Amino acid sequence: MRDIVQNHLYYGYIYNVLTINSIKKNSQVYRHRIPKATVNKLRQLYIAGPVNKKATAALLKISSRTVYKYLDEFEKIKASYPGKLADMNFFMPNPEKKHRETTMYIHFTSVLPGLLEQNRKNGNSTAVIWKKYIALYPKGYAYSPFLRIYSAWRNARHIPMVYPQFIRDITDADQVIVRSWRNSHILRNWRIAVVLESAFERQSLREICERVEVDVVTVKRWIKTYNQHGLAALEIRKRIVNAAIAKEVRNKSVNIIKLLQRNPKFYGINETAWTLAALSETYQQIHGYYISTNCVGCYLKKLGYSHKKTREMLASPDPKFDQKIKRIQDILKKLQPDEKFFSIDELGPVNIRSKGGRSFVHKSETVRIIPKFEKKRGTLTCIAALELSTNQVSHFYAGRKSSMEMIQLVDLLSTKYSGEKNLYLSWDAASWHNSMMLKAHLKTLNSKAYRSAHHTPLIKLAPLPSCTQYLNIIESVFSGLSRSVIHNSDYENSAACQLAIDRYFLERNRHFMENPKRAGDKIWGKEIVRPVFTDTQHCRKR
Repeated sequence: MRDIVQNHLYYGYIYNVLTINSIKKNSQVYRHRIPKATVNKLRQLYIAGPVNKKATAALLKISSRTVYKYLDEFEKIKASYPGKLADMNFFMPNPEKKHRETTMYIHFTSVLPGLLEQNRKNGNSTAVIWKKYIALYPKGYAYSPFLRIYSAWRNARHIPMVYPQFIRDITDADQVIVRSWRNSHILRNWRIAVVLESAFERQSLREICERVEVDVVTVKRWIKTYNQHGLAALEIRKRIVNAAIAKEVRNKSVNIIKLLQRNPKFYGINETAWTLAALSETYQQIHGYYISTNCVGCYLKKLGYSHKKTREMLASPDPKFDQKIKRIQDILKKLQPDEKFFSIDELGPVNIRSKGGRSFVHKSETVRIIPKFEKKRGTLTCIAALELSTNQVSHFYAGRKSSMEMIQLVDLLSTKYSGEKNLYLSWDAASWHNSMMLKAHLKTLNSKAYRSAHHTPLIKLAPLPSCTQYLNIIESVFSGLSRSVIHNSDYENSAACQLAIDRYFLERNRHFMENPKRAGDKIWGKEIVRPVFTDTQHCRKR
């Protein structure tokens, strides 16, 4: 046994020769006993149509048995890989020959991964692995069959035979830097740190390249640089900038900023805002030095300037803005099952006439045209309240917006939700939402005598800050309503429009009754935002 171990290099050489010969026999290149040109002609004949096997064998001067063998393989290719049939270099892959599952082989495969991991730092020498294997299983494979089975097992799993130690040692000072590079947000530093640690731990180049996603040439260069010049040679070098050039860049930046600080008309340019072309031209006129528009754009980007469009948005002047928003959010956060919160607003007045909108039109058809001025066929104003916990809309129609309509809506909600404990009403700061008449009516409805006699809930107000129509959640529902039944419409009168609105709200309420949701969705009318209260969304855009 000792002699076998001492001469394992000789047996390894014999094994390598036998392995190479077997690979040549089973590979796609050496699998044919006849010239490749003859195989290609036989495949072309098969693709062209039915093949007379004896005549083909005589024509190609090969045996009939060979013709049968190749035609059988072409049939398998046609069935399994039809797209590869015309590829002259493609043949059916050889099935991997699995080792017989003997008790000895099971012991071998169970203990081998652990032995490889334990001896990785020592290079995983085959002789050392075999010695430890024999120590565990004295009646296991002898060295020669172990070498053959061990090599086949590693090749099947793409595990290299040898783990060379590319880096002998990493000093303590370098280890501190490498660990900091591992935690760095700089990708190059992270990759170098992983490569150095993996190479020191005897991982293969293939594993290292796959891990850091870098080609093998770069990985070898980093390892060689570290071995020859140390970690300092791998640090990112700071770019050395010429002092004169740096001064010129600073001067140009200052000059461009000075131009931006003045109106273009000051320099005789008939424009209300600066453009890159105007900046380039003016810079040349004042400083006598040409600077391109691309260069001006680069300077502006570096200085933090960019083209931005002016935005118009509502800004609330309400001094109690934060308090009102916080109160609404607190109510919604603590809303009980016997409490309801309503978002209230009015839609309209809507003039009944031909309405425009977006729709599918064939490229051969002309765009639908409607008259800009048309005699209206009536008007319509819809008063509606959206209950947030059940997503139900209550509505009616009115001739105008006034405190009387708000009183009518409060009575409607008080009667409809008589079984509830509290009703919270949220609306914008319109005058008819804050009138003395409405407050007096609410005081009457909230009196103990009236509530005990009519069994109505307590009504509380949670008004929105002034000029914050975009926070009114029902505006999102009105947006979906407009898209569905008002845009592209041509109703004969207000009654026809009311029928369409009634059907829209009926279907919407039915949907959320069958599919309970505290927050709405874009199903009914493609509402532009979800009907959930938040101080950042804009619900009014239609």
